Amino acid sequence: YLFPSVTAATYGRRKGQLIGIGAGSGVGKTDLITQMVETDITQLGLKVGILFLEQPIEQTGKRLAGKFAGKRFHIPDGSWTQDELAASLDEVAQEDRLYLYDSFGATTWDVIRGRIKYMVQHLGCESIYLDHLTALTAHMDDERRELEAVLEEMATMAKTLNFVFHFISHLATPKDGPPHEEGGRVKGQHFKGARAIMFWAHMLWGLERNTQADDPEERRQSTLRCLKDRETGRANGMTFPLTFDDATGRLIEGERTEPVQAFQEDDDAPF
Repeated sequence: YLFPSVTAATYGRRKGQLIGIGAGSGVGKTDLITQMVETDITQLGLKVGILFLEQPIEQTGKRLAGKFAGKRFHIPDGSWTQDELAASLDEVAQEDRLYLYDSFGATTWDVIRGRIKYMVQHLGCESIYLDHLTALTAHMDDERRELEAVLEEMATMAKTLNFVFHFISHLATPKDGPPHEEGGRVKGQHFKGARAIMFWAHMLWGLERNTQADDPEERRQSTLRCLKDRETGRANGMTFPLTFDDATGRLIEGERTEPVQAFQEDDDAPF
């Protein structure tokens, strides 16, 4: 993972895993996985495939370039130049490890499944990001049943093709407590298609932030919560504080009240 404490708690990601992330609208889930993509490419040297179904490919390019350069290219606030954007886009392209799918007009699972298989089998992608799962089944007659079938296929693909499959899911409005956009706690039952997601996902994460706080400093604070850790169970219920750096547009890990003991290379792990 991109944050050391998360890696220490989970022993990292593994090929064959299906990893889900959920958050309220505008909380920052897309920004989080964009930074994960940058980490996969620059630090881990992985080939990455991206399928952002509701974000124009030009916007995705700007956000990724911003993560590389530490600038918020998607915000026209005068803090960057076109030359800086062009240079960063060139840097992303020169890595030759990133493949983006332009989903305009084609968001059915049959189409997306084929694109993912092509990215993995022919382009060599080891890490796939799908944003978001809900878009694949929103138009179907029986959304719940179709979502269960799609998730089963996603988990099977990750295992048989040996890649890490990340997906984003929308959340249902909580029946009690504050809404997610106001810092409400994310629970597994809030995910749309919760039963299937909780069954098939190896790791499940919730991102929490009060986007409506009066204090701007509070609005910059997020919590990453582990809802499911199938491999070891060690990270279940653990939370990781994050801070958004306005200057660089990056998420920075904060200090936990109880530091996570890092695993050692010679640990006698059962995998």
